[in-house]
Amino acid sequence: MKDVLYYIREQIKYLPLIIRMSKYDTKNNYQNFMLGRIWQYANPIIMATFYYIVFGFIFKRSLGATKVPYLPWMLVGMATWGITNGTILQSLNSIVGQLNLSNTFRFPFSISPTITFVGNIVEYLVILFVAVIFGVLNGLGPSIYWFQIIYYFVAIILFTISMSLLNATLTTIF
Repeated sequence: MKDVLYYIREQIKYLPLIIRMSKYDTKNNYQNFMLGRIWQYANPIIMATFYYIVFGFIFKRSLGATKVPYLPWMLVGMATWGITNGTILQSLNSIVGQLNLSNTFRFPFSISPTITFVGNIVEYLVILFVAVIFGVLNGLGPSIYWFQIIYYFVAIILFTISMSLLNATLTTIF
């Protein structure tokens, strides 16, 4: 338990560095695109629009007896899968990839998976926002159940960062 508290304190202490490095990584990832960082916002919107056309009009999917529209339900699942899968896969080499920075300045390598997560959170939030818009357009109004988003968001953060840290650590060993 002492190690977990130390890890949390370390993440809080280096939060400005985490944010700054995730902005740099995001800028670096999108610099080769013509739209640049605009693509970070445009890509999830284009993906959601594509799914809306395919599953909303062409195939007209439904969830059966439930009252939840299919498209917002699917977008929330796709967003959750996207951030979990993307962060875990990208953070596999996050510690190994930042070994060259250890010569320049000192920072704990335990923040490397968190840097990857913070860089991916924008795309997740954009897809969630689009899912909420599609939900409202399909007649799914706000309810008490929307407060579950807070719990699930915290659970996604804890699960994704812990799995990323585990995988990044195992990658350095093997």
